[in-house]
Amino acid sequence: MKQIESGGPVLVKFSAAWCPDCKALRPHFKLASKRVNEAGVSVLRITLQKEKRVFLPKGRKALAQRLGIRNFPWVGLFNEGKLVSATVEETTGDGFGRWLDYALSRLPK
Repeated sequence: MKQIESGGPVLVKFSAAWCPDCKALRPHFKLASKRVNEAGVSVLRITLQKEKRVFLPKGRKALAQRLGIRNFPWVGLFNEGKLVSATVEETTGDGFGRWLDYALSRLPK
């Protein structure tokens, strides 16, 4: 995807409209989005709309397959088109905040 391969850091969230954990992540990701935008990191949200079936447009499906995404929500931080860090486990509250701190710390200064 062009946004990920643009060269700068990008925080990406794959989620599904029907996924309870994805719904729980929403407020935390919204706060994180504001925080990372202020730090110069772009944000990309990719949401599945079909109920309990994986349906992604061609380019997004290829990206999900390339990244091995099998669970939702999936959040990853990319820089210069390369995955810096990803999580499917730390998606709520303090755990997500700790993962985000870790991921951002891995970006070049």
